[in-house]
Amino acid sequence: MTYLAVPELPRQSLWASLRRRSKLAEWHAVADWCPAPIKTLCGFVSTLEAHRTWDQTLPDARCPRCEQLTSAADRARSAMEAAEAAAIIGPVKAELLRRRVMERA
Repeated sequence: MTYLAVPELPRQSLWASLRRRSKLAEWHAVADWCPAPIKTLCGFVSTLEAHRTWDQTLPDARCPRCEQLTSAADRARSAMEAAEAAAIIGPVKAELLRRRVMERA
């Protein structure tokens, strides 16, 4: 699944903006496009539009909670796809395949 990303812009004081010492925006993951306000995976509500994908953001600038949730969702999706594939090839073939994998490890 492709996630979109919305920025959380840091609040700046006038002095910080004049000195140009502002940190980068933190990016939050959004499961699907919707009109503003957008609720992200971690619960942050943004009034900005999602104009990038999650893969286009810098890893250091990502929200840690959103990063955990997206990776957990990817692992769960992979496990579901593997379970569906095992159901398709049948229980006997799946058991033989599991034994082969266990023997190699």
